[in-house]
Formats: sequence, C-alpha cells, structure tokens
Amino acid sequence: MCIRDSHHRLPLNLSGGEKQRVALGRALATEPRILLLDEPLAALDENFRAELAAELRRVQRALHGTFLHVCHSFEETADVADRVAILRDGRLVQVGTIEELLSRPADRFVAEFTRTRNFFDGVAERVGDGCRVALGDGGPTLMSSYGAFDGPVTAAVRPEDIELGHGSLRATVTAVRLKPACAEIELDAGVPLIAHDRRPTGDHPLAAGDAVTIRIRAEAVKLFPREISSP
Repeated sequence: MCIRDSHHRLPLNLSGGEKQRVALGRALATEPRILLLDEPLAALDENFRAELAAELRRVQRALHGTFLHVCHSFEETADVADRVAILRDGRLVQVGTIEELLSRPADRFVAEFTRTRNFFDGVAERVGDGCRVALGDGGPTLMSSYGAFDGPVTAAVRPEDIELGHGSLRATVTAVRLKPACAEIELDAGVPLIAHDRRPTGDHPLAAGDAVTIRIRAEAVKLFPREISSP
C-alpha cells in the first residue's frame, strides 16, 4: 500500500492516484471496524486499480471489519464485494451476492449494471412454469424459465450465455472483435446479438459473413415487465 521512493515528496508533488493511495493508507492505519470508501479507486489506472482492489479485499479480511465501498463499476464491485446493494435514483433496487445479481437481476437496470448486452422487446406467452417469448418484428422465439409472464416484456441475454455452434437457431456473423479474455461476436439472428466466445482468440475461426447456429438456453433468458415510456 505504500508509495515506494516517494516518502520525501510533498503532497503538492503527488499525482491524483498517489494522493488517493495516501488517503487510503491513512484510513486503514487506524484498523477501523467500519470504513466508508467513496470511489477510492476512481483516480487510479486500470492495472493498479485491480491490484489495489485485491489489497483492499485482503485488508478487510485481515481486519474482520466492514467496508462500505461506493463505486459505479461492476468490475470493481466484483473485485471487492461480498454483498452488493444497487441504488437507482436514491432507491434500493436489489441486494445480493455477485452470483445472485448475475443469475437473478431484479430489473433491467440491474441487468445493465452487471454487463448484460442483449435486450429485446417481445411478447411472452405462459407455458407451464415458464413462457415462450417472440422477439421483435419477425425475430426468433425463445423459451424462458425465468418466470411465467404473459404480454409485453423485455428479454435480456448475457453475451456469454449465447452458445455458438450448437442448437438450431441460425445466425450470420456481422463482426468479430478480439478482446483480452474473449472474442466478441456480433450476430444477426433476426435480431442483433452480441456473443462472447472464450476460445483462444489469436486465430479465431469465425469472420464476418459466416453462417453459424446458436443456442440460448431457457434459464439464460431473463424477463422483465416492459417499461412503457410516458408520452
């Protein structure tokens, strides 16, 4: 947590990130039982942000204290939090673990915060304990086990839940972008889709124009009552 080779420098000569680290060190030096951290990693570069997030988590475990960590980044939240409270316009929307937020988002706002990328307006028809959802105008029909809905809904699907090369839903690749941990595949399946393929990305086998089949399991299709905008 210390700033090496900087102990002789005046506060005026420290960068924003260095000042942030000093402030964190001063707060942690008292070994508090409860500590409020308001965006403590906001001024840090990406690599050091991940390193310091891991260190904060280690210190919290060592102190057996409570850290209330305020931030606007889901990645940062996932690095530091045991439980997460999501606020929207000053209202508490959902409280849970990272796993609970990912698997059972309370509404579209939570799904967007947790990096769901695919959202579609559709019409749901109840089928047993789940439902069938017709997406868009001429789009595909998907099954969902997220709840028994009837009528207008918003369907949400995470990119990593779209299985390439499986199933019977046909799609065309429109773009492939290589990311550090995956390939991001844009698809046209009657509606636009974004899929994440975690195969080795150095020489990805798909390219724009390729025809593929995809599968979206019923448990991956999250449904929310459609929000109707006021005229």
